Amino acid sequence: MIRLIEDNILNALMAESQKAGSPLAVMQIERCPEDFNLRMVTSSYGAVWIHFGGIDSSEMRGAGGGIQDDIHYFDVYVITRSLRPGTDAAVTDEGTAYVIMPEIRKTLSGFRPAPGFKPMYMKKSELVGKTEEYWQYAMRFATKGRYYYEEHETPLGISRKMTFQGTNRTIIVEKEEAENG
Repeated sequence: MIRLIEDNILNALMAESQKAGSPLAVMQIERCPEDFNLRMVTSSYGAVWIHFGGIDSSEMRGAGGGIQDDIHYFDVYVITRSLRPGTDAAVTDEGTAYVIMPEIRKTLSGFRPAPGFKPMYMKKSELVGKTEEYWQYAMRFATKGRYYYEEHETPLGISRKMTFQGTNRTIIVEKEEAENG
């Protein structure tokens, strides 16, 4: 599910970048690299990198099993050479943090990243770094989904059935009694 949501966020930003006049058109948009130190920003303006940020889960509830409400977080890093548009001819609106960040927020706010998930909303945005070349911001977006969990006794021990809302996948995990203690 994490990969599906990440793919859909990436696709939404890429689709927005293809629209005529979109500020995102000048940006390198992709998944966050495995190693920041080895990945180069190839656009002269900057990059937008997407990655999974974590999940907050509620307490289990429900009779005979469990339901958890999950909040999935996804971070969008905005790496730009320029902070704000200026009067200097060298600094235009294109690729500046003050132009790119509102465009990303507009694109992802209200976006449903997967079946069964609530529309996304921005949770937080902050400056996370400044180098000689780049301003680096992290924008945290959240979406809510539901996780279903059932547990019941079998001759071999406890069987757990996990169903992810919005997918047609159910995972059944069985352990032998000795493994259950």
